[in-house]
Amino acid sequence: MTYRFAFPVLALLVAGGCSGRDSTAPMSSPVASPSPATRPALVGSLSERGGSVSDRTFHFTTIDIRGAVATQAFGVNARGDIVGEYVDGTSRSHGYVIRDGDTTTIDYPGAVFTHASAIGPGGDIVGFYRNAGEPAVNSHGFMRTNKGAFVAVDDPGHINTVAEHILPDGTILGCRHDVDQMNTMRGIIVSTNGSIAELDMNGSMENGPRRTIDASWGCTTPI
Repeated sequence: MTYRFAFPVLALLVAGGCSGRDSTAPMSSPVASPSPATRPALVGSLSERGGSVSDRTFHFTTIDIRGAVATQAFGVNARGDIVGEYVDGTSRSHGYVIRDGDTTTIDYPGAVFTHASAIGPGGDIVGFYRNAGEPAVNSHGFMRTNKGAFVAVDDPGHINTVAEHILPDGTILGCRHDVDQMNTMRGIIVSTNGSIAELDMNGSMENGPRRTIDASWGCTTPI
């Protein structure tokens, strides 16, 4: 089963974008702490969900995939399943999922690079991969079902498709673009019926898009 789509004209409820990621950068690069000016937005977000910084306790757990030289976590669902990417001793990147304390490596068949971006409430995982022999700018989206089957998610006519989020109803959010990146960068919505709608916003990057069900989305690209 492969998602390969035309572009129907749909009324969009989503605004979205992509952000480039340099695959040559260390996976464990530190992330700068938010400036004080950004903290009220975080407090407001927690309050909207019935909590606040003052009445919530946070516990931190280190995630290191055994044998990996670098590990990153990118998504978690309400059940506590975690997905992400790790780099092995040969510098090859793999996706992974941690469920009930057990770690499963995710390698798209035939791929030399696999990245797991997000996991839905039912355990379906989305991400992107690159095939052997392709230039580093290329990537293809995928969904891994909760049964372990892989489904390709490709936007025809573009060399780069990224599946970045999956909603509870199975809708996949992401982006597509080509070698020029910014000029062809568009957010995409992949429906469960096999159609794609795109956001016609040139080079949309980090625009803080939202769906009406309060699902944020954006893109990361391994270039």
